[in-house]
Amino acid sequence: MQGTLLGTRATAVAAAGVFLHPNPAAGGCVSLSLPASLGQQGIGVSLLNALGQSVLQQYPAPSTEASRALALPGVARGLYTMRRQISAGALS
Repeated sequence: MQGTLLGTRATAVAAAGVFLHPNPAAGGCVSLSLPASLGQQGIGVSLLNALGQSVLQQYPAPSTEASRALALPGVARGLYTMRRQISAGALS
């Protein structure tokens, strides 16, 4: 068996300056960091499980703060994809 090392590159979300931390989440809460240009817009945040099912949706109010807390009520431990939705489109 021969292994192949795959390179990594910045995702569109990271390139846009969108970060969710800490990873893994601690205390049922994470911080969502957005660039100022996005933070002042109304946004939707969804967490998707491995099957692509939405397990949490939140709509934080527009803010001039770079980071905002997102509660994760009832979200089981595991790996999730975050999808951010604004009027210009979605990033996962």
